[in-house]
Amino acid sequence: MALTKAGIFALIAGNIPDNSAGEVSPSDVREVATQNADSALNVLETATQTVAGNTNFTGGLKSLGEEVLTDVSEIDLIRGYSLAATQLPTGLGVPLQVEFGVAQADEHISLASNGAVTCLITKTYAVRVKLQIGRSGASGTSIVFARILVNGAQVGVSQLSKLSSADNVTALDSRVLLPLTAGDVLTVQIIRDSSGTNFGGLYAATSSHGWVLAPTALLVISDIEPV
Repeated sequence: MALTKAGIFALIAGNIPDNSAGEVSPSDVREVATQNADSALNVLETATQTVAGNTNFTGGLKSLGEEVLTDVSEIDLIRGYSLAATQLPTGLGVPLQVEFGVAQADEHISLASNGAVTCLITKTYAVRVKLQIGRSGASGTSIVFARILVNGAQVGVSQLSKLSSADNVTALDSRVLLPLTAGDVLTVQIIRDSSGTNFGGLYAATSSHGWVLAPTALLVISDIEPV
């Protein structure tokens, strides 16, 4: 049966006393050694081992060579937004790839000026996409869908905006955790659904009070780091 550290010290004091009278027997030594083995974590042991009480790791905690996330923080790698006044599909049923401003890159991720994001280091990333959907000079109801793709295949669900007048503006904001492999390419598309009118897309807006632009599209990609 496993002992606490205090219990092991008590056993040592009882079985291996500090004297020269020859009172220590082989069985006393074996018991102390056995209890040390029972009470310690064996790094090669495959059976489940239990740690009682709080555990304070002064170094990193790993499982199968990977760091175990006991707590995490997000570090922004790329934050880009479009400076375009509009981003509009050319017609009904025609997807438009969304752009997020000037090209930029760090060691993990690169963003091209056409909005394509290329993964450079394999890991899981937090991806946030904000799209400002509106329309101008239209009648009827416009139906605009948005989606995220990796290597040309959709991931997750689509988002929907229905615009019943020219004054409607809807902000679609989504955030997902995506495991990406080096070489993967992430893109964002919008489409005017054929069940609605041929109007609608992404519209920027400026404030009459000098506030920063409300862009057509914003993209933030963050790294998930253990702390």
